[in-house]
Amino acid sequence: QKNDLEREKRAYTKIWARRDKQIQKVLDNTIGLRGDLEGVMGNALPEMKQLELNNGQEELDEIVEEV
Repeated sequence: QKNDLEREKRAYTKIWARRDKQIQKVLDNTIGLRGDLEGVMGNALPEMKQLELNNGQEELDEIVEEV
């Protein structure tokens, strides 16, 4: 029983890690595309709060303060 449970746990951990990496890749590509579009369109591109640098910078500042 214990071995089966450990094997299942390792399998799910591997699956979750793979999915996490895929999601991060999509986010990175989306942010890169947004940057490219801003370079071409400038202020004509609608604002997207989720992709703003300030949000990420604030989170980074909080992490640095904790360390």
